Amino acid sequence: MNIHSQECKIVQLDTETNAFVVTKNESELFRISFPKSIIRKFIPTMYGYILHFQCRSFINSEKGNVCMVLPNGDIRWWAERKRSDDCYVELNVNNEKVIGYDGSYNCYFDINTGKIQKREFIK
Repeated sequence: MNIHSQECKIVQLDTETNAFVVTKNESELFRISFPKSIIRKFIPTMYGYILHFQCRSFINSEKGNVCMVLPNGDIRWWAERKRSDDCYVELNVNNEKVIGYDGSYNCYFDINTGKIQKREFIK
Protein backbone atom coordinates (compact mmCIF):
# COMPACT_ATOMS: atom_id res chain seq x y z
CA MET A 1 0.00 0.00 0.00
CA ASN A 2 1.43 3.37 -0.99
CA ILE A 3 1.35 5.78 1.95
CA HIS A 4 1.83 8.75 -0.37
CA SER A 5 -1.68 8.24 -1.75
CA GLN A 6 -3.13 8.30 1.76
CA GLU A 7 -4.22 11.33 3.75
CA CYS A 8 -3.49 11.50 7.46
CA LYS A 9 -4.72 13.63 10.31
CA ILE A 10 -5.01 13.71 14.07
CA VAL A 11 -8.55 14.17 15.36
CA GLN A 12 -9.62 15.01 18.90
CA LEU A 13 -11.91 12.38 20.46
CA ASP A 14 -12.22 13.95 23.92
CA THR A 15 -10.12 16.12 26.23
CA GLU A 16 -7.69 13.28 27.04
CA THR A 17 -7.67 11.27 23.80
CA ASN A 18 -7.09 11.80 20.12
CA ALA A 19 -6.76 9.47 17.14
CA PHE A 20 -4.51 9.07 14.12
CA VAL A 21 -6.80 8.66 11.10
CA VAL A 22 -5.73 7.53 7.63
CA THR A 23 -8.00 7.93 4.62
CA LYS A 24 -7.77 7.34 0.90
CA ASN A 25 -10.24 8.90 -1.55
CA GLU A 26 -12.23 10.17 1.44
CA SER A 27 -12.76 6.62 2.81
CA GLU A 28 -11.33 5.85 6.21
CA LEU A 29 -8.75 3.05 6.03
CA PHE A 30 -7.96 2.91 9.75
CA ARG A 31 -7.73 4.89 12.96
CA ILE A 32 -5.51 4.34 15.97
CA SER A 33 -6.16 5.67 19.43
CA PHE A 34 -5.45 4.66 23.01
CA PRO A 35 -7.47 5.77 26.06
CA LYS A 36 -6.08 8.84 27.82
CA SER A 37 -3.32 9.20 25.24
CA ILE A 38 -2.52 12.21 23.09
CA ILE A 39 -0.61 11.84 19.82
CA ARG A 40 1.74 14.83 19.48
CA LYS A 41 2.72 14.23 15.86
CA PHE A 42 3.08 11.68 13.11
CA ILE A 43 5.93 11.32 10.66
CA PRO A 44 5.36 9.50 7.35
CA THR A 45 8.25 7.24 6.29
CA MET A 46 8.72 4.84 3.39
CA TYR A 47 7.71 1.98 5.74
CA GLY A 48 4.70 3.51 7.46
CA TYR A 49 4.04 6.16 10.09
CA ILE A 50 5.93 7.00 13.27
CA LEU A 51 3.55 8.15 16.01
CA HIS A 52 4.84 10.25 18.92
CA PHE A 53 2.62 10.36 22.02
CA GLN A 54 2.82 12.86 24.88
CA CYS A 55 4.90 11.62 27.79
CA ARG A 56 2.00 11.87 30.23
CA SER A 57 -0.18 9.67 28.01
CA PHE A 58 -1.52 6.49 29.55
CA ILE A 59 0.01 4.38 26.75
CA ASN A 60 3.50 5.56 27.75
CA SER A 61 3.27 3.74 31.08
CA GLU A 62 2.47 0.46 29.30
CA LYS A 63 4.30 0.43 25.96
CA GLY A 64 6.16 3.70 25.47
CA ASN A 65 5.43 6.87 23.57
CA VAL A 66 6.81 6.11 20.08
CA CYS A 67 5.53 3.46 17.68
CA MET A 68 5.65 2.49 14.01
CA VAL A 69 2.30 1.96 12.29
CA LEU A 70 2.27 0.07 9.00
CA PRO A 71 0.24 1.38 6.04
CA ASN A 72 -2.49 -1.20 6.83
CA GLY A 73 -2.91 0.09 10.41
CA ASP A 74 -1.00 -2.66 12.25
CA ILE A 75 1.55 -1.57 14.83
CA ARG A 76 4.94 -2.93 13.83
CA TRP A 77 6.90 -1.92 16.92
CA TRP A 78 7.10 0.24 20.02
CA ALA A 79 10.42 2.04 20.47
CA GLU A 80 12.79 0.31 22.86
CA ARG A 81 13.36 2.01 26.20
CA LYS A 82 16.31 1.46 28.53
CA ARG A 83 14.04 1.86 31.56
CA SER A 84 10.30 1.32 31.73
CA ASP A 85 9.69 4.96 32.71
CA ASP A 86 11.75 6.46 29.87
CA CYS A 87 9.90 8.89 27.63
CA TYR A 88 11.07 10.50 24.41
CA VAL A 89 10.37 14.24 24.58
CA GLU A 90 11.63 14.99 21.06
CA LEU A 91 11.47 12.86 17.95
CA ASN A 92 12.96 13.17 14.45
CA VAL A 93 13.49 10.91 11.47
CA ASN A 94 16.71 11.35 9.51
CA ASN A 95 18.02 9.04 6.76
CA GLU A 96 15.81 6.14 7.87
CA LYS A 97 16.93 6.50 11.49
CA VAL A 98 14.44 7.40 14.17
CA ILE A 99 16.07 9.67 16.75
CA GLY A 100 14.40 10.10 20.12
CA TYR A 101 15.66 12.45 22.83
CA ASP A 102 14.85 11.36 26.39
CA GLY A 103 16.14 14.41 28.25
CA SER A 104 19.72 13.16 28.52
CA TYR A 105 20.40 10.94 25.51
CA ASN A 106 19.73 10.88 21.80
CA CYS A 107 18.62 7.34 21.04
CA TYR A 108 18.97 6.14 17.44
CA PHE A 109 16.42 3.45 16.57
CA ASP A 110 16.42 1.01 13.70
CA ILE A 111 13.41 2.02 11.61
CA ASN A 112 12.53 -1.65 10.95
CA THR A 113 12.62 -2.90 14.55
CA GLY A 114 12.40 0.04 16.96
CA LYS A 115 15.51 -1.27 18.75
CA ILE A 116 18.09 1.22 19.99
CA GLN A 117 21.19 1.06 17.80
CA LYS A 118 23.16 3.82 19.51
CA ARG A 119 22.83 6.24 22.43
CA GLU A 120 24.64 9.58 22.67
CA PHE A 121 24.83 11.54 25.93
CA ILE A 122 23.70 15.11 25.19
CA LYS A 123 23.14 16.88 28.50
